Amino acid sequence: MSNAGKTRGATKSGRRVLTPTQLHRLLEFCANDQSLRDLHDVVAIISNTGLRPGELARLRWQDVDLEHGKIVISQSKLRNSRYVPFGVKTEEILIARRERSPDSEFVLGRFPVRMLARINHQLKIVCEKVGLGNISLIVLRHTFAARWVDCGGDLVVLKMICGWTSYSAFKMFLSREAFLRNHRSRAGSRNRSDRRQHTA
Repeated sequence: MSNAGKTRGATKSGRRVLTPTQLHRLLEFCANDQSLRDLHDVVAIISNTGLRPGELARLRWQDVDLEHGKIVISQSKLRNSRYVPFGVKTEEILIARRERSPDSEFVLGRFPVRMLARINHQLKIVCEKVGLGNISLIVLRHTFAARWVDCGGDLVVLKMICGWTSYSAFKMFLSREAFLRNHRSRAGSRNRSDRRQHTA
């Protein structure tokens, strides 16, 4: 059976993430079709920031700080706002969207909820075409978190960026971090052992 449609792996909680190759394939397919420009932008923004799809739909330009590369996510009265950093790629997408719709209040245009519904529909169709199976926008958020952990990012910072308040939402990445730390430790031990054998 082909592995083309498989994502990076299901966690114990059943959540999935995309590999860098799969994410690149998805973005490249969207970039080559002008009718998928909004889908491309949403996939890129969520996978590079970890925003929830609903947070992106509600995001206003007044909460985007292009100068300092951060997004302010306003929480309820019971929670403080949080800051989500973004890099050059996301900045370029945001600037392009701002230039295309200078009068829009929302990052996703005048009717962001309607746009997000259309994008969800497009995502399912495109993912089937590129062999990724049934992928939802939340998988892109998990992909961001998994990539953060894989690169050795701080878990406390990740928790703050993603806005997790419960352990159940965060435990899959704690497990991933522990696995990777153990794997790196074993690899380091094997390398040290190999060097000792070569010098013996």
